[in-house]
Amino acid sequence: MSAKKALYDYALKDARRFHPDSRLIGADSNPACLGAQHADEFIPMPPLSELHPTGFRDFCITHRISHVIPTRDGELSFLSEMEKFLAQENIRIFVAPYEALSTCLDKLTFSEQLSAIGMPIIPAFSTIDRLPDERLVVKERHGSGSEKIGIGLTREAAEIHAEKLQNPIFQPYVAGREFSAEVWLDKTSRAHGVVLRWRKRVVRGESHHTVTFRNEEWEDLVVACVETLGLTGHALAQVIVDENDSPNIVEINPRLGGASPLSLACGLHSIEWFLRESSGEGMSTGSTFKPTPGKSLKREGGRVTIEL
Repeated sequence: MSAKKALYDYALKDARRFHPDSRLIGADSNPACLGAQHADEFIPMPPLSELHPTGFRDFCITHRISHVIPTRDGELSFLSEMEKFLAQENIRIFVAPYEALSTCLDKLTFSEQLSAIGMPIIPAFSTIDRLPDERLVVKERHGSGSEKIGIGLTREAAEIHAEKLQNPIFQPYVAGREFSAEVWLDKTSRAHGVVLRWRKRVVRGESHHTVTFRNEEWEDLVVACVETLGLTGHALAQVIVDENDSPNIVEINPRLGGASPLSLACGLHSIEWFLRESSGEGMSTGSTFKPTPGKSLKREGGRVTIEL
């Protein structure tokens, strides 16, 4: 949670909408991370790679942890596999079902599956010879899309870049404006809220200036996509709008993101709704929440400012 200070603050505010005495405990394998200094409560923990299921269960019981909210892709598969095991101790995980999660974390499978049902997804291939394009994107098939990515490369440069990756995939380079779409879905994979926000300034894959907007067609597209995948909880889609003003889905991260505080502040109460649902409360079947446009988040010098 080293770079998630604002997310911690707004997640805690959202949890206290459910219960005023809610506590949010930060946890990280690095006891010197920034989050350790900022969180109201912080507990150092072993890396997940060193924890077996009973060890993680015992960690949660020892520290009276009732709910777990992952914020990194590397935590999702481990926690999704643990979900039913931990539920036996009434410990709830804010994570999507393993099958839907696995589809999103595998960028090749994700592209193939959404393409097969007609979604406007940027195609992905395991070999470069299936792409006629002259400008390409090369990235790891698994893991964070912003790590070790090569963007707008020539075919020769793309092949050289691919040699540095463990399991590369190749995609056509699509130029245009970027937006994120955040959705909360209940345990039946029904969406209850969607927030679109332009990515005005991006640093290492994370929005440092983002502004909400409305587009009903794109809202419906993203909701249809995440519901079809069978996701639950919080989903964060990345989309590029090309020169023809058409949306092209890049990826979907089934978790909160660094700029999610804006969506929480706008009224997409993902944490509150997760806590209510996991406590047995039924979710309203009314209209899907959509915020008013023009609300913004800026991150400068480690400080986050939200204007509503």
